[in-house]
Amino acid sequence: MPVFRVLEGLEKGHLAKTINWRGILVVNNRTIILRMLTPRQQNIRDSSVSTSAFAISFVLVLVYWKWLFSFLIQGVPERFLLAASIIVIVAEFASWILALLALIYVLDFLTLPLQVRFSKKQAVLALKGIQEGRFRHMLRVLVENEFDHSETSKKDLVLTVAATRRGLRNSLAPLLPSSDEF
Repeated sequence: MPVFRVLEGLEKGHLAKTINWRGILVVNNRTIILRMLTPRQQNIRDSSVSTSAFAISFVLVLVYWKWLFSFLIQGVPERFLLAASIIVIVAEFASWILALLALIYVLDFLTLPLQVRFSKKQAVLALKGIQEGRFRHMLRVLVENEFDHSETSKKDLVLTVAATRRGLRNSLAPLLPSSDEF
């Protein structure tokens, strides 16, 4: 059962910032189901993913720092030790920030099936068209059945989906009327 992170509307920008997307698109054999995280579930997801990513990246940086510092003491001449230490500390801080961001996205991706289990069914959708990008795609859909009338009050929706082209094509292929949509 393919599952994708989804945002109602269009997202602009070079990078897909999927960490704040509340929607989840579940594609079954002949149906597309839009599921949403409640604000409480979104807060729990954000805090648990960021806390665990912070702890993992901090431990990894400490282990890496210990190995790098021992190498720095043995391999750098004494007159360059202060400059090398400052450069290493700045590089270590920058790599820790990047590791933290990467781990947040990886943990969010790995916990997506768990998030589907606790999200609320919002609507059953019918596919009208696809516009593909590299990792972000636009789906034009029609709402066939709404479960909660407060979130999706419109009948026609435009959804931004974070997925690979191949993954989206394979999961939506049985739902398209003809193959010329791709």
